[in-house]
Amino acid sequence: MKKRSKKKLKKRLRKARKKALRQQRFAAEIRQEAKGQPVEVLPALGLTEQELSPVLEGHDENALARAKTHWFFGEWQQLAALDMDSLRTHPDRDRFALLIASAHQQLGDHDKARKYTRVALDWGCPPRVVAQVLIAGVHNTLGRAAGLKQDESRIAHHFEASVAAIGTRDNALVGHARSVREMARMGLLPQAASLVDHQLPASNRKKRSLHDQENHYKELKTEIELLNHELALTRQVSQPFHASDQDIKVNRWQFMRSPEDEKTTFVPGGDGGDQSQSYIFKLKVVLDDADLSVSVNSSHPEYFSIDANKLKYSMPDNEPIYLVSNENGDFNKAPINNQINLAPDSAHEVSGFISYRGEVRPVVWFFEYDEKEKIASKSVNIKDGVFRIIHRTNNALSSFCLGIRLAGEGVIDINHSFIDIKSGLLPTITESMKAEVGQLDDLLLRVQERLERMQKKEISNSTKQIEHFMRLQHYLGPTILIPEVHNWPISPDFGLLIINRVEENDYDAVIEFGSGTSTLLLAKAVQNVGQRNKCPASPVLSFDHLEKYYTQTQGYLARAGLEHMVNLVLAPLVPYTGPDNEVYMYYDCESSLRQLMDGLPNKSPKILVIVDGPPAATGKHARFPALPIMLDICAGAEIDIIMDDYIRDEEKTIVVEWMELLALQNISGEKIEFTSLEKQACLIAIDSSNQEQK
Repeated sequence: MKKRSKKKLKKRLRKARKKALRQQRFAAEIRQEAKGQPVEVLPALGLTEQELSPVLEGHDENALARAKTHWFFGEWQQLAALDMDSLRTHPDRDRFALLIASAHQQLGDHDKARKYTRVALDWGCPPRVVAQVLIAGVHNTLGRAAGLKQDESRIAHHFEASVAAIGTRDNALVGHARSVREMARMGLLPQAASLVDHQLPASNRKKRSLHDQENHYKELKTEIELLNHELALTRQVSQPFHASDQDIKVNRWQFMRSPEDEKTTFVPGGDGGDQSQSYIFKLKVVLDDADLSVSVNSSHPEYFSIDANKLKYSMPDNEPIYLVSNENGDFNKAPINNQINLAPDSAHEVSGFISYRGEVRPVVWFFEYDEKEKIASKSVNIKDGVFRIIHRTNNALSSFCLGIRLAGEGVIDINHSFIDIKSGLLPTITESMKAEVGQLDDLLLRVQERLERMQKKEISNSTKQIEHFMRLQHYLGPTILIPEVHNWPISPDFGLLIINRVEENDYDAVIEFGSGTSTLLLAKAVQNVGQRNKCPASPVLSFDHLEKYYTQTQGYLARAGLEHMVNLVLAPLVPYTGPDNEVYMYYDCESSLRQLMDGLPNKSPKILVIVDGPPAATGKHARFPALPIMLDICAGAEIDIIMDDYIRDEEKTIVVEWMELLALQNISGEKIEFTSLEKQACLIAIDSSNQEQK
């Protein structure tokens, strides 16, 4: 990076910080406003076309955009932490599951990556998209491997390819930001700085307009990290290659402290001289299995005291104070006696445990010096006392110091605090990356095999649905244009199922909970049966709770000339207490059902009931009331009740509860599952003739 004056750099940094703060406040205000809005729970599958739009409004429209932003910038921990249970009813749940799978892929948890990949596929994510995102993950891993080899051309190629799976305005720009973050996370600061040096001039010449506030903030945050190595860029914690956090906490240093160490005394720090005579305390450090006792000082020793191997500190006005492993505790000055000898331009795993009590968490720092001055610094935050990071030293390194930044009041337990440094990690990291790539290859092979099976199944299903659609259109005739029958509405194969039931059975009435395309098909079917048998068509009674889609269904029927065939009722959802004493929100339908039953000539009628509503967003087991209401009002009837969307777990559970209800009332019921349908269906044939009509 070209040298700039310190004053100019600070000015630019302050300006960038202010800009980022404004963006952060703006995003916070938006989130705060969103918290006050009512939110409904939306099922990701099974809504009719009428139900989709109003329920969808209850979801956070920006949630997927934020998840994509995390993915673009390689924020794997944030993605992996997403709660899939809360997203289970989101219309984009398949994409969330895929992004979470990608995050676990990058974090090395291949079991969870496979789990969420299967979830994404099961929830309808196209296999092509799944393959693209997983292959992008392989490119990300190869990009990190290229970073270890310092192959800049392959770094750019792989990281740009790693973000291309999800559309963005500038793959090169986002890929560059991803590469910088990944290099920094691995501790490869020189490579990250080199990437910045190539990008910043181009960014200054061409200012970009970013409409997405989240992306804008993330890119601005990256710029700040790149301007100052002492900021967040250097605070990224790498993935572990050695001991676990628990291993660190029980490190052997808890059991190897000597009697001399137990008698550590406070010796005020000075401006130089013999370091062995000037230190606040000695910190246990392991350097490649060599045990060191590193003297640590501060430029303000008056804020510290030692009591029974407990380092107590109290900082005025909560100002940060540094403990540094040099003679005078000033991290800006190179040590006279270098206590920790690290090789220049080499990777090291630095881990440890700082046992502390206090309001402000300590921060561990690394300071590097050449022959004259400090040339680099890096920090790592601790969590529950534990930290771990991969640190790569500068190629001009001459001496090295450890530092601990403290603030406020607190206590450090010297006996239980230590730092462990392992050198020569490049081969270790390379082998780890190779192993990770090998695991990814195995994962991709399995995913590819599954995708091939899914693709064949998808092609076969698409072909069948097209054939079924053509049969439906032929059934309706050339003058009736069939509405959409895929995705949210009924599928074409389900349409044929209900037509065949009407054509093959002499139903006295047809009842439908949830109107739409199916209403048009049922109207045409009962008309055809009536004309063929030269008798009045059986009545069709259909309920919908949303005025918008009630009107839309009226339009379908009117354009087909079938509006007289259906009694379409706008029935708002009202509380209904079921036989299990649970309260459900269900159609206000009882009055219309009783009128229908009173008008039927046959006192033991045969009735077809289609259950395709209300949506699951209205409550748990929202469709359960259909059967107990029918048994109550239509006692003595033969009822064929069909549950649509039987592929969903909730609908399967409702059918089980229906069968239990029939058994409790000693009513016979035969269950028939149609699992070959795209969304599956289940029919229960019920003979309630042994009941007395209420």
